[in-house]
Amino acid sequence: MKMTRKKFFRVSLILLGIGLVVGIGFYLYQEYLIKKYTGYQYYTGKGKIDSYQIIADGKGVVVHWDVDRAEETELRKYNKQLFTEWRNPTSQNYILRENMKLPKHPSAIYEPVRRDAYWTLSLYKVEGDRLKEEPEIDLLAIVDEYKKGYISNDIGPVYSYKGKDLLALYIRPLEDYENEKKKKVFLNLQTRKIEEVKSIENISLPYPTMDFGNISNFGIKSDVWGYHFTIKSENWADTPISSDKKAMSILEKKDSQVIVLLNENSFDSVDRATSVYSKFLPNDYNLYKDSKIPKELSMDGQEHTVSSKEEFDQYYDIERARKLYHETE
Repeated sequence: MKMTRKKFFRVSLILLGIGLVVGIGFYLYQEYLIKKYTGYQYYTGKGKIDSYQIIADGKGVVVHWDVDRAEETELRKYNKQLFTEWRNPTSQNYILRENMKLPKHPSAIYEPVRRDAYWTLSLYKVEGDRLKEEPEIDLLAIVDEYKKGYISNDIGPVYSYKGKDLLALYIRPLEDYENEKKKKVFLNLQTRKIEEVKSIENISLPYPTMDFGNISNFGIKSDVWGYHFTIKSENWADTPISSDKKAMSILEKKDSQVIVLLNENSFDSVDRATSVYSKFLPNDYNLYKDSKIPKELSMDGQEHTVSSKEEFDQYYDIERARKLYHETE
């Protein structure tokens, strides 16, 4: 059957209309994606712990983070630069993970963020040999609730004070471009409320220090402070952790890490760190070699460089440290 010119014209119009609708739909979808994903610099996704093992008599933990990075591919496509590493403030009683989807670092944000942006904390309470997942903390909302129109420049360390675990925050008015009104406050991890604590607001602590020296030669890669680290599987042989099959199976996974459980002002920070690190080093490795005790924390008021646990215990004044670190108030 021969198609008439009139019928051909109608079919052409229909096909043209369909093509136009598809083209407009595709264009609008691309515009939607651009609008949705453009303008972000910080993205960590959100993480949950799906497996863990408490080690070193409760002084450390091996964890694996199950991280939801569903938006990372699109965010990388529409943004020239994307920072994806996360931070974990350390605590004796909690494990924390900072989750971000932000246009800039909080210290550079001066206007309300979009509704789909977030800055939160994943939180787990250490209860003996178990971790208890607690509700996520919305840092943007909790600061605004404490003081309307405020934001925190960053998160700091966790302090012990009168039985509390207090996460430092540095809040300021959202539109304070000069950061002239920045104030240090504390998020009580037990009550999930912000407090002002004058006793530790301007605390400046002397610390005993350890020389981690060449631990990288044993496959250990730690953060700046040394309280989170990863280790390559080929370096586990002939170390105490090699007998802990569960810990080893966790460490084989991507996004696993070892965490030393301590607060910023833990008086026993060296004992906690050495107890955990020693699990991942040969038995004859001396973690105390060239450790330093400042005069403020020594028995005789003099600075000491020691090379063994026995020497460290001989000169380190625990009670003086507890008082100086406000752990006895």
